Amino acid sequence: MRAGAATFAGSVFPISVIAQGIANYPNRPITLIVPWAAGSGIDILHCTLAEAASKHLGQPMVVDNKAGAGGTAGPATMAALAKPDGYTISHVPIGVFLLPLQQKVSWNPLTDFTFIIHLSGFPTGLVVKSESSFKSFRDLIEFARTNPGALTYGSPGAAGSLHIGMEVIARQEGVQLTHVPFNAGIETAVVGGHIMAAASGLPVMKPLIEAGQLRVLTVFTAERRPWLRDVPTMRDLGYDFVLDAPFGIAGPRGMEAGIVEKLHDAFNLARKDPKVLDVMNRLDYPDRYMDPQAYTIFARHLFNEQKRYLETIGLAKNN
Repeated sequence: MRAGAATFAGSVFPISVIAQGIANYPNRPITLIVPWAAGSGIDILHCTLAEAASKHLGQPMVVDNKAGAGGTAGPATMAALAKPDGYTISHVPIGVFLLPLQQKVSWNPLTDFTFIIHLSGFPTGLVVKSESSFKSFRDLIEFARTNPGALTYGSPGAAGSLHIGMEVIARQEGVQLTHVPFNAGIETAVVGGHIMAAASGLPVMKPLIEAGQLRVLTVFTAERRPWLRDVPTMRDLGYDFVLDAPFGIAGPRGMEAGIVEKLHDAFNLARKDPKVLDVMNRLDYPDRYMDPQAYTIFARHLFNEQKRYLETIGLAKNN
């Protein structure tokens, strides 16, 4: 269900969940904020999850698309305005952890959210044109070593997780790369020879990969992708990196444990639903499930890891 019924639902059911008691939760529709455009892959996944979860909760789950600020506008709005009653929750992208490290924001990623369930990450990798002389990731690094600054690569945006990861790799290898940020069309820029490589989402590049126009040198996920079994992960290559922009679902801080448990259980069942599994498989989203406790611990790890990376490449804000 899309946003539109949310205001009406709130007026029909004005009694707070705290007054009703956790046992009666939920007794009205729940809003799931998706901070990306309607119709995007991540939106399709969350719409399917919301539909499946609603069956276990006994109430509709309304998907509210609040795109903007690199996926942080929606979670930030929730953190600032939503009550911790379990009726407003949000997709949480890696930008929620990155942006506070780069500029002043209105939220703290470690104290302003109640982490409910970690779900997945974006399948990403590094590609070159099929005719490229780079047959492996090591070929690319050796070229960069002997030609400082000559290797051009694109990513979906400056200071995003892929740009950060590539620059950390460059520092570790002692090479200089030239980054070119893209809003769209990164895969065609590689095919057209405008840039030499691209670090980006694999589903976007899949048609050109399968058509033989792009070669994948490495994937940034924790495990090899089922349709790219011969392509190594960064860990296979000896790097301690996973650059898949992990994401999950959280609510505002202060949520009751019983409500968190009900939401977690509903989403945990939903992620095993055949329709959800079909979307996960079609869009190549890896399974990175974590329960609330594990997700809370991971959130701190992710924040500290990204802080270390940003400080390493000089993109962290000055306190």
